[in-house]
Amino acid sequence: MVMESKPIVSSFIWKFLERGAAQVFALIVQIVLARLLAPEDFGVLAVLLVFINLSNVLIQKGFATALVQKEHIEDIDINTVFWISELIASFLYILLWCFAPLLENVYGTLHLASYLRIISISLFAGAFYSIENSLLIRSMQFKKMFFSSFAATLIAGTLAMVLAYKGMGCWALIWQNLVQQILLSAFSFPFCRWKIRIQCSKKSFLEVFRFGSSVLLAELLYTGVENLRTLIIGARYSSMDLAYYDRGQTYPSVAMRSIYDTIGSVLLPVFSREQHNTIELRQSAQKAIGFSFFLIAPCFIGFAAIAEPFTKLLLTDKWLPCVPYMRLFCVYQLGILPYCILRNILYATGRSKNSLFLELFKSVLSLGAVVIGMLINPLAIAIFSTLAVWLATVAYGVTIHKLLHFDLKELLIDFLQIVIFCVMMIIAILIVDDLIASLVFKIVTEIITGVAVYVALSILTHSKYYTEGLNILMKSLERMRGKNFE
Repeated sequence: MVMESKPIVSSFIWKFLERGAAQVFALIVQIVLARLLAPEDFGVLAVLLVFINLSNVLIQKGFATALVQKEHIEDIDINTVFWISELIASFLYILLWCFAPLLENVYGTLHLASYLRIISISLFAGAFYSIENSLLIRSMQFKKMFFSSFAATLIAGTLAMVLAYKGMGCWALIWQNLVQQILLSAFSFPFCRWKIRIQCSKKSFLEVFRFGSSVLLAELLYTGVENLRTLIIGARYSSMDLAYYDRGQTYPSVAMRSIYDTIGSVLLPVFSREQHNTIELRQSAQKAIGFSFFLIAPCFIGFAAIAEPFTKLLLTDKWLPCVPYMRLFCVYQLGILPYCILRNILYATGRSKNSLFLELFKSVLSLGAVVIGMLINPLAIAIFSTLAVWLATVAYGVTIHKLLHFDLKELLIDFLQIVIFCVMMIIAILIVDDLIASLVFKIVTEIITGVAVYVALSILTHSKYYTEGLNILMKSLERMRGKNFE
């Protein structure tokens, strides 16, 4: 990248630790909870989170994102966005409270109204955290975000496991989500240089609205369509079917969420600084896409390959029907990776309307996928949704190419090389799978084999991303060693 690499690399490391460490622990918690709770409990939570996720988009996206993108902000801008967010949260909480009994009747789930009314309290904490998160991202204080995020995840996850062990059922999942959001907001506040004041400016609102409204609509479309599948499966099929679908997409999504948040949080301020220099922006964006795909593609493809023994060992045989969903959503999430980078380029350059148009296109594709898939079965919904997200990513790529004039030939060659590496890795894993009976030994051996094959191919072909990544790592270690001797 043209920009000084040290702060960017450092930011990536701390942001990835913030999301990665929290998500690794969250994954462990989810595995424990999957063994302690019934699949139906997760099906109920999946329905609840649809309404919480959609509400959080209205509260946390758009206006808060504008605080990161805006070149200069003042306290009045921050407080304006804060009070607007809390006002929206209040309105949505009242709305969900009133409609909770109706939703309980529609889905035929006992206590769903009570679940929704309790978990919706998290909306107020979410509004608070959206400001804290934007300010910390803007100043690239990812080290501080790491400590608050991990602490909140640790406490909430431990509470959920204790409640599940004591037979609280779905309430364990409800309290986990609520407590985690409240603690995340509470732990982040001391790190923010922001004084809450009762002030609101029409001028500030119009400035953030000009950018934020398009981002808000784009994010609302994205989240709405993503969660529409859950609503349809929950209403058309059984809670068991929804649970298998939800768990199948959860584990790839947990991993991608860490990556997505890391990429978005680090690259948005970086791209924003380069928004007036096309050459620098093109170089940074192209390197970010290629390097991230090189690192992440083998992880998801590898996980898809070991999905069955992973499920048998950690989740038990009762969750085996979710394996096809896991594999499909690994491919789905790989389509999300370049998509999220490309979308951040549009946000950073102030082209939120372009992003909105592309999100409309993606929504049409996704809705079509859901309509066709629901006529067959839940697995068909996942298949057609995966095809839709890859088509949407291609559309984003064409748009960004027109904007920045990417070297498409170089990117395609790099992608093809990575795909070949992944195919060879899968072949090696499948050979190992047939040779070993023990689940623990099988998973460990398959992971080691997959990593070894991928790294060996990268070394033998002199992959530029492997070489560059190794150089960055060595330089980082040298700097750390130098600081220790000072």
